Amino acid sequence: MSPCFVVAEAEKVFKAGGQWSRCYAMHGDVLAQSGDAAGARRVWAEGLRAVPDLPMIYLHRGIFEMNTGDYAAAQADSGGRVRLDRDWRWISGIAAG
Repeated sequence: MSPCFVVAEAEKVFKAGGQWSRCYAMHGDVLAQSGDAAGARRVWAEGLRAVPDLPMIYLHRGIFEMNTGDYAAAQADSGGRVRLDRDWRWISGIAAG
């Protein structure tokens, strides 16, 4: 199965999913894994505008940033997570260490 087909099918699912932080987070992951980093960043930013007070998008975007070597951005996202949800504090140590 072509990766383009999988991404196209995933797009349908995410559009039907509504404005859930988990959907935005995973939608960005699908785009990032398919090589569309700009699309992933666009979806994560859109999600943060829609649901800025939920931590899931910060986690997924921060892990992507860390894995691509953008440690300053990953640290900034982990700072957002610590501010928003104390239970996710462990992510701040990943980017700093």
